[in-house]
Amino acid sequence: MGATGAVGSTYNYLGKKTNQMLEAFERKDFSSALNCQFCIQRFINFVIKLGFGVSQTKAIMTLVSGIPMGPPRLPLQKASREFTDNVKAKLKSLDFLSCTD
Repeated sequence: MGATGAVGSTYNYLGKKTNQMLEAFERKDFSSALNCQFCIQRFINFVIKLGFGVSQTKAIMTLVSGIPMGPPRLPLQKASREFTDNVKAKLKSLDFLSCTD
């Protein structure tokens, strides 16, 4: 479509996979780029179904980066243990946590 950049909150924790997608596209390896895009979309669709907001984003960033992001500002509550456990399992199944844990 001619875009040369984008802004997205999911890049905070899906940046590595997004970069892989863009690099594959630049190499004209459209099959790999499409696989990366589908993997990213599967994860985003998954977390949206669980509930997605600031608390959940901070939990995901902590899981992916290994850096504790701390609690969200009040009056928000931190993401539930159930959310975090479900997301961690999904991240592992999609190989997003291969370098962390």
